[in-house]
Amino acid sequence: MKSTKIGWCIESTKYKLAFEPPKKLLAPKDQSINRKGYLSCPSVRSYVEDTYVITSPYSIKLRYIEKDDHYEICPVFPFTSIHNSLVNTLVHPEHPSTWRKKNFVTIQIPSPYIFFADEEIFMEQGQPILTDTTKLNWRLIPGKIDIYSWQRPLNWAFEWDISGGDFIIKAGEPIYTLRFFSKSKKPLSVELKEYKMNKKIEDQLELTRGIAQVKTGLNPFFEKAKLKRKKLKLL
Repeated sequence: MKSTKIGWCIESTKYKLAFEPPKKLLAPKDQSINRKGYLSCPSVRSYVEDTYVITSPYSIKLRYIEKDDHYEICPVFPFTSIHNSLVNTLVHPEHPSTWRKKNFVTIQIPSPYIFFADEEIFMEQGQPILTDTTKLNWRLIPGKIDIYSWQRPLNWAFEWDISGGDFIIKAGEPIYTLRFFSKSKKPLSVELKEYKMNKKIEDQLELTRGIAQVKTGLNPFFEKAKLKRKKLKLL
């Protein structure tokens, strides 16, 4: 099967070397007694072959502390590798009024990967699979984006179930998966190529940067962005 070319880069950041390239997910060997476990299932292995993984650049341990009239989310050191002065810059809890459930704290952490294609391709961000994560008391908030017409840095957005204790992630552990789909929603086998940030990519970012904060109902803007891409090649 011919691979579809996808470009990616890291948005300009002081911590660029901390971010590992997307890694192709490798299915572990079937270690079940009769070697007929789900890891031998062709459909599972086919799913895995088309999946990439993004890992955490940091080790983070967060503790939820209930106060009389408010709450605090505090980093726990020395486990947390982020300097205390940067925690509030990188860890963004959403207001409790937006939480799906009382005990499910919604948090966003910037994940400055940018993906792009020169044809209409959709990228899906999903929960890590087939992994032994330190403590999985969090669930990724999934999403899908058209990486042809809409370029933006990703976010690692998740719900943290505080009834399960501290939030813990180690540097190098998976934080989300990526899968790619054609316009007709067919899964794609892709070839990822890293690019340096350049003016064309930066100009595309400027078209969409912050627009959700000033406009509601983005569908018309998706169409405008798609029209602008017709004469532009990023790969």
